[in-house]
This record gives sequence, structure tokens and C-alpha cells, in this order.
Amino acid sequence: MAPILGYVAPTHLRYALGYAFIDARRRANQTGD
Repeated sequence: MAPILGYVAPTHLRYALGYAFIDARRRANQTGD
């Protein structure tokens, strides 16, 4: 189970960071425009 968590956790974290980055860019574009 440990190896599975070690594989899933980083992937989920990367997805969360990517989503936050996209949301921040979208918000910046909306404000700039």
C-alpha cells in the first residue's frame, strides 16, 4: 500500500497545483482584460 500512496500522492499534488496555476492565470487574464 505504501508504494501506491507514494505514486498517487505526487500525481494528485501535481494535478492540484496545475489546476491552481490555471485558475490563477484565468483570473489574471480576466482582470487584465
